[in-house]
Amino acid sequence: MTLDPSHTDRTQQWVPLLTTASPAEAHLVRGLLEGEGIACWLRPRGVPQLPLTVNRLGEIDVCVDAADFDAGQRMIEDVRRPGSSEEQDGVALE
Repeated sequence: MTLDPSHTDRTQQWVPLLTTASPAEAHLVRGLLEGEGIACWLRPRGVPQLPLTVNRLGEIDVCVDAADFDAGQRMIEDVRRPGSSEEQDGVALE
């Protein structure tokens, strides 16, 4: 359920939770967030006509509602922590 912020509740304030240059990581994080019931959307920073990932060009913001920011941040920290159950399953983030 990737949301377009223009089609959501106007009271939501979308903030970037994570910025990555890896589309795979962005989609993995989105899946983890949505699996926990946290609505999110991916905001690419790149230019569609230039399929490059140089410096910040090509990065992707994983955005969540500001109200879910702390829960999302804790979830990502738990996944990145050495010895987490997700790491044992081969899902650890960089």
